[in-house]
Amino acid sequence: MNPVTMTIENIYVKISWTEPSANGAQITNYRVLILANDQMTWQESLQCDSADPMLVSDLECFVPMEELTGPRFSLGYNQFIKAKVQARNYRGWGKLSDTNTVGVYSEVVPQAVR
Repeated sequence: MNPVTMTIENIYVKISWTEPSANGAQITNYRVLILANDQMTWQESLQCDSADPMLVSDLECFVPMEELTGPRFSLGYNQFIKAKVQARNYRGWGKLSDTNTVGVYSEVVPQAVR
């Protein structure tokens, strides 16, 4: 698989990828993993649930910046976001993509003034 691409869209990071070769078997799931601040722990975003069939059709997911800077990932302000993706078919999970080398940085989005 090719590395993911990322863009910031409002208060979300859009993570997208290209469909890999399925080697003759339909892709049924994608798993999107994001590297936490400890630089060792890779985990799925709550918004990129591998059981969601929309990941297969859309080849993208939107992760709220709040989740990236919150306790799940603990990314700091202006920290580079690293992600990789993995496809699954009836034969099991395929190889993980390489980690993105181009992407976006976490940002703290200011709250609206009331």
